[in-house]
Amino acid sequence: MIAVSSIFLLVGSSYKEKADINKEEAAVKAAIQESSDAYHARDFNRMSAIWVHNESIVRMNAGPGGSNYNQGWKGRETFYKKLFKDYPELTGNREVNSNYNIKVYSQSAWAVYDVVVQNKTDGQIRVAKHTSILEKIKGQWKLAYLSTALTSPYENINKNLEISATYHK
Repeated sequence: MIAVSSIFLLVGSSYKEKADINKEEAAVKAAIQESSDAYHARDFNRMSAIWVHNESIVRMNAGPGGSNYNQGWKGRETFYKKLFKDYPELTGNREVNSNYNIKVYSQSAWAVYDVVVQNKTDGQIRVAKHTSILEKIKGQWKLAYLSTALTSPYENINKNLEISATYHK
């Protein structure tokens, strides 16, 4: 009898752990999507709410037009406020994230995933591989690191730069 109840305890525990992991992975994906949606909505308050607010955060990207690296929330805050003020109109774009590889820990998580940026008229305008590291703060997943490697074709750099300019405006 003890052996049977031990088996049920192990099976029940394993199921609960899997359910918790699935729930956390879904919450990580939702946080990542919220960052994209806030960006395209030009909503500083939403963007601010999804990032960790300290000087250890990192945002970097690389692609045909070059690369950049920013560290610290103060710099990100200034960047988003200026961008959303200078370009307040909604982008009309949306980001479709897929092919996730996520690892969840008790207070942090990392995710590597594909991103396709689509606009309403021409369809796909940019393809990238993103890496995000998130921290769990007061029960909410927040971005602490976001890296973008553009994987759109490099053959036509002028077209890519034109697309990039459209994307950021």
